[in-house]
Amino acid sequence: DEMVLCTKLGLDAASTRESIFARLDACLERLQTDHVDILMIHGGDLGALANPEVYEAFDSLKARGKIRFSGVSHHGPNISTELRPVVEEGRLDVILCSYDPLGDPGLPDFLEAARRKGIGLVAMKVFASARAEALPEFASGDQPFHLAALRWGLKNSGMHTVLVSMNMMDQVDEYIQVSGAALP
Repeated sequence: DEMVLCTKLGLDAASTRESIFARLDACLERLQTDHVDILMIHGGDLGALANPEVYEAFDSLKARGKIRFSGVSHHGPNISTELRPVVEEGRLDVILCSYDPLGDPGLPDFLEAARRKGIGLVAMKVFASARAEALPEFASGDQPFHLAALRWGLKNSGMHTVLVSMNMMDQVDEYIQVSGAALP
């Protein structure tokens, strides 16, 4: 309960309920837990998004307490068109997507539609998407680019949170400070 644990499975049009159950069980064993908070379709495969067995599996896993939320990750430039049915149908709880409004002009409207449906939004790749010309107002003093980019992603995206990579424990404190949140 101290963190949100999320994992992703590469699913497609041929994925079955049974294969999803087996793959999640193997994942849970590797993670040494009996449940995850979020299970996502990795990569936003359009075949998986149209596969009713995926949604049936997610519903069953929720009922069995193995997952709390279902979602999808999407890395491509066509988020607003490819994931529009996901938002309209409201079949998933969370969307993890690259945040690059300059790369997908429909993204701001898409994100607003998702928020209205109560879908959790997680931004990724803000360090790659941030544009230097947008950052002066987010930089403070000698703040490095990655911290200004994180601040930009948190403020401009309307996302509920931003997913960032970390390879040193010092970055945890650094990123929390930028977010404006206090450590417990």
